[in-house]
Parts: sequence; structure tokens; C-alpha cells
Amino acid sequence: MYHGVCRLNNTSIPPEVVQNNEQNPRLVDTAQGHTNAVILIDDDTYPNLLAASVYDHKPVTVLSIIAKSITLKVKTRKVYSHLAGRYVDMDYLQHNIVDNYNNNMNSVYLADKIHNYYCFDHWFRN
Repeated sequence: MYHGVCRLNNTSIPPEVVQNNEQNPRLVDTAQGHTNAVILIDDDTYPNLLAASVYDHKPVTVLSIIAKSITLKVKTRKVYSHLAGRYVDMDYLQHNIVDNYNNNMNSVYLADKIHNYYCFDHWFRN
């Protein structure tokens, strides 16, 4: 799988995609949801590379070869409503590349946790 989040100090990210982290709390609300994206088509090394930056609470930059486009998906989550006194369904929008990353990278995180837990260096130190 070739899909993942990038660090901004990486020089391989196209400059058209990079968004600066907004320091003013009043301007963060206006920046949320802003998306910059570039698709590299017909390159021999990286075919159909999609580079995108989505501003949530801070910029999230993603490089992907598996994503063919960027779309918004309507997702639903349960939130507690103080007015109703119970959990209610709330719809929200999420980019497909962020949703794909969130749903598919958990197995990598679990593998890292298991690897660290069963690491023999912790058990057999001299």
C-alpha cells in the first residue's frame, strides 16, 4: 500500500500543496476544510501520485498512489446532545483520502505495538 501522511520538512512534497499552520486561533476556523492537491500523471517513478493537504485543526499532508481522486464523504457519528439528554447521530464531511488512511493504517499501528511488546531485547539484556 502506498498511502501515508508526510512530514512538512520533507522536500518531496510539491510546494503547491503545502499549507502553513495557522497560529491565530480566530483564523483557524476560516482555514478548516481548505484543501490543496496535485496529481502527478504518467511519471515512470511514481505513477498517478496524488499529493494533498487538508486543513483540519492543522494541516495534514498525504501522499497516495492508491487514491485516484479527492471526494467528500458523508459520515455519521454518535455525539451526546445536552438538549436531548442522549446520544444522537451527527453527520459530517470527511475527505476520502483521510478516511482511507484512518481505516487502513490501524493494522500498521497494531503491528508496531505487538513488535515492541514482544521485542526480545527487553527480555534478554545482559
